[in-house]
Amino acid sequence: MMSDHRTAVRQHASADVAPELFDQSTEDDA
Repeated sequence: MMSDHRTAVRQHASADVAPELFDQSTEDDA
């Protein structure tokens, strides 16, 4: 489930923000 959410967030952020920044946010949220 986490993998799915991470992929979706990364794809959505890829265009909006850097995936690296989101990666950190996802880890913090998880």
